[in-house]
Amino acid sequence: MENITFWRYQIINKGTMETPFYGVHEVYIDEKTAKVIMWTEDPVALGNYEDIEELRSDLQKILSDIKKQPILLEPDLENDLER
Repeated sequence: MENITFWRYQIINKGTMETPFYGVHEVYIDEKTAKVIMWTEDPVALGNYEDIEELRSDLQKILSDIKKQPILLEPDLENDLER
């Protein structure tokens, strides 16, 4: 199995370029190749927080991550995994 060294939030388009279906997912990166090796099936859910500061912190992390990264197209990610 690959060495997962970090993950980040990233927007994934599960649709097509013509008919996008966007969600924010956790994306896991291999330390040796710097390539995406897996991602969460479902988008991040923002609910059931008992602490408002924890919610704010998560929202800030999400926004920071998605501003830095390109939008990924899920079919392209799946094709890359098959290679």
